[in-house]
Amino acid sequence: MKNQLFARHISVGMLALCATFVQASMVAVSHAAEAPSAQAIRISDLDLAKTEDVAKLYRRIHSAAEAVCSSGAITGTRLPAKAQPRCLNEAVDGAIARINKAALWAYHRQETASSKEAGKPGA
Repeated sequence: MKNQLFARHISVGMLALCATFVQASMVAVSHAAEAPSAQAIRISDLDLAKTEDVAKLYRRIHSAAEAVCSSGAITGTRLPAKAQPRCLNEAVDGAIARINKAALWAYHRQETASSKEAGKPGA
């Protein structure tokens, strides 16, 4: 009798645990669906003949890429998803290709090389 009652409590506990996991995954999916897939970057106020403005534009591109590539989903860890560095690199490369300015390409190559030397992830 005690064994059956114990087994019933275990079954109810497992069912509650499974329901919690399903609910958590539904919340994560809904947060991911809310993440933007594109973000506008303002460049009209910049003179790309100036190195400091090229650097500003690069920071804007990188910030926009981070906003687009971060899903906002709660994963139970502070580590980024494995796909995030790839998404970030592709988003930055794509934005730079659309703008297609030699100074911006040169700055991007410089930043990518310095990130690799520093051992930053996603570079």
